[in-house]
Amino acid sequence: MSTKLKRVIDLISSLTEEKIVKAIRKARFGEKYEKLHCPHCGSSRVIRKGRMRHKSYLQHYYCKKLRKMV
Repeated sequence: MSTKLKRVIDLISSLTEEKIVKAIRKARFGEKYEKLHCPHCGSSRVIRKGRMRHKSYLQHYYCKKLRKMV
């Protein structure tokens, strides 16, 4: 087995759903959520509001302008 393939397999085995979600959230919203906005209206008046029951690393968001969860 080539060393490149071994590294890819090692990388894949170390990734968890939680790590993937965290990386996507950081890329989309920034380190400190400075780019957080509503995907429907574009408003920056969005707050984090609660988490999913069985997957606590998944965050819920609420748009204050639309007054609904996004």
